[in-house]
Amino acid sequence: MEPSTLRAVIMVVLALAGEMFGYAYDSPTALGISGTLQLWQNPFLLDYAGFLLSYGAVFGVTVCVKIIKDARKKSNLEETEEKRKTGKGDVHKENCKNGQKSGAAFVERIIQKGIEGGKSTGVASLCIQLATLPVVLYFYYEIPVYSILINILVLPFLGILLFLGIAGAVTGMILLKPAVLLLKPAVWILKGNEAVGSFFCSLPGAVCITGQPKLSWILVYYGVLLFTLWLIRYRGRKGYAIVPFFLAGLLVFYQPRPGELEVSVLDVGQGDGVFVRTEEGRGFFIDGGSSSESQVGTYRILPFLKYKGMKQIDGWIISHADEDHINGFLEVLRAGYPVKSVILSEYMVRDEAWEALALEAKEHGCTVLSAKPGQSFGTKSAEFQV
Repeated sequence: MEPSTLRAVIMVVLALAGEMFGYAYDSPTALGISGTLQLWQNPFLLDYAGFLLSYGAVFGVTVCVKIIKDARKKSNLEETEEKRKTGKGDVHKENCKNGQKSGAAFVERIIQKGIEGGKSTGVASLCIQLATLPVVLYFYYEIPVYSILINILVLPFLGILLFLGIAGAVTGMILLKPAVLLLKPAVWILKGNEAVGSFFCSLPGAVCITGQPKLSWILVYYGVLLFTLWLIRYRGRKGYAIVPFFLAGLLVFYQPRPGELEVSVLDVGQGDGVFVRTEEGRGFFIDGGSSSESQVGTYRILPFLKYKGMKQIDGWIISHADEDHINGFLEVLRAGYPVKSVILSEYMVRDEAWEALALEAKEHGCTVLSAKPGQSFGTKSAEFQV
């Protein structure tokens, strides 16, 4: 099984065992036991994104959400008690006495429940993001900007989806047609989730490239997050809840980079790919293709640029239009990664390959420049000479 599936199975087994033997089920304890069993069997899971994301998300839901909800409940009780003491707590009763219609009151209650449900989903989504943010940045070097909104739209259907999946699987062991009827709505929900994700991914600024944060930053982040939860739980200091958000902002937007010239030669197999970053942090790339590695742009060049925290390339230099020098570059362009300028030799043979390359570069918003011998370009700290 995948680690996330095994985690769920272990936690469900513990919940059922608790019911059988008369013990209360505690989610954080079950999560800890599940994680300990998996790491005992394979400690290298600590370097596996699927394991960390699964446990991080469940930690966000079972620990962070519970602490915040308990704090809110305590605050509401204190507020209600204060209103009762000051005589301001019987507004609803007064409205009823004044002849408020039962239909209007019912609609008001429905709206109130909807608002509360939206708030709960929002809090759960926020807690999941806070718990998993460093893991996402460490393994994927970017953050999906609209993920909280997507979760708010998707999470309410998760319970229905789980029920339909289990009911359809069990029914399918006996009768096929009723099982199909049960599973069709599950398919609609999954397709709806995919449509929501695709829509938000098509919006401007859907992804923010951050680069890989240092491990020390991540440890500080989780230390502060746990300490903040402790303050809220045991000291009632709700005001400190803003601290993790401040740290999350630093983790996303403030990643100090070394201010020195860097040249990285990528292993692209039979081909060419050289990355140059100047002292000012400007990025240039030379060629980028391979005839021996498939999708070299998708799986080697683009992840490398994101790992380095490069939000764009200022100049992409193409020596010639052979496939092992340009196919990775074209994949990067088609993925929507911004490239300001494409620099081609004035003496490059203007055949069909050149025309297709120049046309595609222009379609993706690149300025196509022709380089002549003796020309130079670059920055104050790093100059390229043709």
